[in-house]
This record gives sequence, structure tokens and C-alpha cells, in this order.
Amino acid sequence: MITRFIYFIFRCSKFLNFLALFLLVSSAILSLFDKGLDPKTLLYLPSSTDLFKKIDGQLVVITGGASGLGKCIAEILSVEKGARLVILDINIQGAEETVASIIKNGGQAYAYHCDIRSEESLQRISKIISEKHGYSKASGSVDIVVCNAAVLSLALFKELTVAELRQSLEVNVLGTINTIRAFLTQMEERNSGQIVAVSSIAGFSGETFGLAYCPTKFAVRGVMECLQMELRDRGLEGIVCTTVIR
Repeated sequence: MITRFIYFIFRCSKFLNFLALFLLVSSAILSLFDKGLDPKTLLYLPSSTDLFKKIDGQLVVITGGASGLGKCIAEILSVEKGARLVILDINIQGAEETVASIIKNGGQAYAYHCDIRSEESLQRISKIISEKHGYSKASGSVDIVVCNAAVLSLALFKELTVAELRQSLEVNVLGTINTIRAFLTQMEERNSGQIVAVSSIAGFSGETFGLAYCPTKFAVRGVMECLQMELRDRGLEGIVCTTVIR
């Protein structure tokens, strides 16, 4: 009864919903410490290089760049690091606003409407990016792909709908896989490129209200760990596990 009452309060406003996420993630952190895991394991990056150290002039594609963490990453990589940014988002208005902000501050960016749940949509956008923004139509062009787009649903197990569960799986897991598929081939042909998938510390420990979210972030970690093994000789790796991002 107490848990249900707290959950009801959490859903009363965006602020309290954000607080719910904060408590969920905080609980996950404590669980990790209880299990004796090294906090350094919260961040997986290639050991031989700083992933975003030298990207001036490189072409970077990021999904979910209309708001939140994706918007921050896009602005930093373009304005501060000098990358040419391509933002893919289902929220094209938000993506265009991010592009406008980047251009206003001296960066270079473009926005395309894309639903990452659709492999066909991503394959089509991948070709457009290579043709319009790439170095060569033959070899492709994208240097870095940041798989950031995700949805968050917080609910108790018996209150989750099938639609909410399906959306989480299709966006957070299949969307990440679709994005990688769309750009990996051209990277393999050039034997260069980097893929970054944004997971979460919620991908290390399951928590109350997190059934629709935590498992998908576990899955993202699994996808990238498998790819790291398959592509370990080519340097196409990288996974970031974040804390709370509003």
C-alpha cells in the first residue's frame, strides 16, 4: 500500500517523476556498491584512446539529439570539439532547434526525421548522409555513431501495459541494433570508425518501477559487449553508462 501511494505521488508531476528516476538510479548505485563492483565499471570506453579527443571535422551521427543527454552531446561534439553533426530524431522540431543552437554557437549540424524502430528508415537516412555530407559516396563517410535515443517508462509490473513494454524494447534495444546495422558496414569497409551506445547504471541492477527500462539497458550492454568481441581487432567499440540525466 505504501509503495503504491508513493508511486501515485511520483506520477503527479514531471518533477516528481524525475525524482522517481533519481531514486531508482541511486538505489541501483547502492546495489552495485553492495555487490562490490568497482565504480569504474560504470564506464566502458576503448582503453587505447580518448573516444572524442580528436574529432575536428569528422562526421558524427547521433540519435535522440532533440533533448536531454543527446542534445548535450551534440552541442559539445560540434561546438567544442569541431565535429560535423547529424542528428536523427523522431522529434524533428526538437532536433532542428538543437541544430539552430549549434549553428548559432559556431558549430555545424544537420537534422533528419528518423524513427529508429524502422530499419528501412535508418538505411535510407544512412545513404542520404553519405551522399550529402560524406567524403565519398563509394566508401561512406560516418566516423562516429552515437546510439543515444531511448524512452523511459516507470511503472510497477502489474501496471505496465504491453504497449509500454513493446515501445521500450523497440526503441531502446532494437533501435540501437538498427542504428548500428545502418552504419557498421561502411565502417568495416574502411576499417575505421567508432560506435558509442549509451546504456545506464540502471543496466547493472534491476529496481522497483524499472521493469520496462532496466532490462533494455542490460540488453544494450550485452549488444555492445558482443560487438566488442566480434570487432575487437577493428576498434569499433564503446559503451557509456550514465547516471541521472534530465
